[in-house]
Amino acid sequence: MVTAIHRPTWVSVDLDAAAHNLQEIREWTKAKKVYAVLKADGYGLGAIPLAKAFQETASADALIVSNLDEALELRQADLTLPIWVLGAWDYSDLKLFIDHDIVITIPSLAWLQNLPDFEGTLKVSLAIDTGMTRIGFDKADEISAAKKIIDKNPQLDLFSVYTHFATADEAGEKSKAYFEEQLRRWQELTINQGFDPSLFSMANSATCIWHHDDPRISFAAIRPGQLISGVNVSNGELKMPPNLHLERIFSVCSEIADVRFVKKDQSLSYGASERMPEDGYVATLPFGYNDGWLRRMQKSSVIINGKRMPIIGRITMDQTMVKLDRKYPIGTRVTLIGKDGGEQITVEEVANYSHTIVDEIQTTLAPRIKRIYTGDLAEVIGANYG
Repeated sequence: MVTAIHRPTWVSVDLDAAAHNLQEIREWTKAKKVYAVLKADGYGLGAIPLAKAFQETASADALIVSNLDEALELRQADLTLPIWVLGAWDYSDLKLFIDHDIVITIPSLAWLQNLPDFEGTLKVSLAIDTGMTRIGFDKADEISAAKKIIDKNPQLDLFSVYTHFATADEAGEKSKAYFEEQLRRWQELTINQGFDPSLFSMANSATCIWHHDDPRISFAAIRPGQLISGVNVSNGELKMPPNLHLERIFSVCSEIADVRFVKKDQSLSYGASERMPEDGYVATLPFGYNDGWLRRMQKSSVIINGKRMPIIGRITMDQTMVKLDRKYPIGTRVTLIGKDGGEQITVEEVANYSHTIVDEIQTTLAPRIKRIYTGDLAEVIGANYG
C-alpha cells in the first residue's frame, strides 16, 4: 500500500516520549533488562524509528517481533540489538535466523526433538504455557527433557525462558484467580529445573504495571509492548498507578478538505442513515475506514478548534463527515486522537466506543497514513528522511 504523503492526514509519534516511557517502565519494575515489543510495525507507530530511538538511547536491551520478516526488516535497517521472534516457526528458515542472529522460539518438545542438523549457533527461547494455551510447554517432564537437549547441544544458545499472563490487564475476582493459577503453574513447571533465573521473562505490559511489586514474579527481563505508547492497556478497566509517569506518544490528525452548508433534514452519506438535524455546516475529512477509522465510529467525536464535534453519517472508505458549529476554513486541523486546547480524545476512548481494545485501534491505523516523528531523537536518527 502506498503511503499518502501528499494527503493531510497523519500519525505523529514522539520518539523522545517513547524512550522516556521505556526508561520509566524499567525504573518502575526495577527490571534488569527491557525487551521492547515492536510487533505489528511497533503497534502501528513504526518499528524501525522506535527501535533506532531505543538503540540510540540504550533504553532497550533487545527487540521483540512476531515473525521473521519483521525481524529481518529491523536487521536490514542496521539494528544491532538482539531480536527475538515470539511466534512459532518451522525449520525452513533456520539459516536466516542463524545468519542474522535472530532468536527463535521453541514451541514444543517435538519441535526440538525433530530439529534438523544445521551449521552455526541458533539462539532459542523456551515458551512455557501456563494458561494462554497458544504455544509452549505445559508439562514439567517435557521442560526437563528440552533443557537437557539444549544443554547438551553446543549449537543451541538459550536466550530466554518465558510465559505470558492472560488476565493481568483485567479486573474482577475471576481474572485475579486465573492470574494466580498461571503463577502457580509457572512455579510448578520451572521449579528445580535448573534454569538460570536471569533468563526468565514473565512480565508483559500489564504485569509490569499492576504486578510490579509481586516478589513471585521475575523482572529479570520485561516485555513492554503497547505500554510504550503510554496508554492504559486495560482500556481503563484498571487504574494507572499515579506514580508511573508515562507520556502519550502519538496523535492522529487530519485537516478539513471541504466545507458545505447543508439544510435541515438533508440525508448524509451511504444509506442515508442520518439527516442533518438543523441548518448548518458539514466538513469532509480525507480519512475513512480504509485508514482504520471503522464505520462503527459513526456519531463519535473529533476535535476542531478545541471543541468536540460529531461525526455525522456513515464513515466511507476514504472520507468522513463532521457536523460543524460554524464554518471553518479548508485546511483547519482536526484531531481524531490527541489533544487540542482543553479537549482530548484518548485511544482508550476510541477503543471503548468501538467495543474493542487499544491494541486493535492502534494497529489498524493503515500504512497509507503518513507517520511524522517528533522530538530530538527524530532528528538524531533521521526518522523523517528516506
